[in-house]
Amino acid sequence: MVREPGCGCCPVCARMEGELCGVYTPRCCSGLMCYPSTEVELPLQQLIHGLGRCAQKVDLEVMVTQDQEATNGKCFEVQSKNVLIGMLS
Repeated sequence: MVREPGCGCCPVCARMEGELCGVYTPRCCSGLMCYPSTEVELPLQQLIHGLGRCAQKVDLEVMVTQDQEATNGKCFEVQSKNVLIGMLS
């Protein structure tokens, strides 16, 4: 159970992995996060329309460390974005 978006006054069932989610929908379960599709040009618009999907939360700090080790810290920003997209597809 989580609090509903907006006022947060009413408990609602959290979204499970793979369920549709977005800005105005109930939150995803613990350990999950709402992500837009990787193919979409306007990811924020997809989330506003409730067309994201609940997926395992990606720990960016761990990804940064792994990416820096693999590339000796070079081209960090571009490569970490590619890693994130690959993990979400």
